[in-house]
Amino acid sequence: MTKYGGDNMSPSETPWQLKFLRQGTVYYFQHRDLKSAESHYFVVINPNPLNNHLLVLGVFSSQIESTKLRRRNLPPDTLVEISPQEYTELDLDSIIDCNSPIYIQMEQLVEKINRKEVRYHSDLSKELSEQILQGIIASPMVEENIKKLLREEISD
Repeated sequence: MTKYGGDNMSPSETPWQLKFLRQGTVYYFQHRDLKSAESHYFVVINPNPLNNHLLVLGVFSSQIESTKLRRRNLPPDTLVEISPQEYTELDLDSIIDCNSPIYIQMEQLVEKINRKEVRYHSDLSKELSEQILQGIIASPMVEENIKKLLREEISD
């Protein structure tokens, strides 16, 4: 088992709470790694999330201008803007900073689901999910082993 992953799960080992987990699945919950204590929308970025124990999540933020300012020296394709017209679950225009994805072990997500700390939302489009994936891979701030994990899932 690697630091950021593990052995592939067989379908019979997949917890029932994750049977429909796929790239673009959106959850709403609190995460301790965020500065804000508020819940956020998170989108699963892994191309084949059931093939790994580590989920790579993009975080939605409505703080578009401050995110752009903070990341002004990074490649522009590492910031993905999403409007309520593109994703109807949103009330406000939002941005996903591909330079700082969140990582969560699949087991931790299952625990959150079991404690009813997670709300499910409709999936993000394949196009936007791919754009976020490519932004994470393009980011000079994301660890190479995370990029490798995602690239390996693309080829699965």
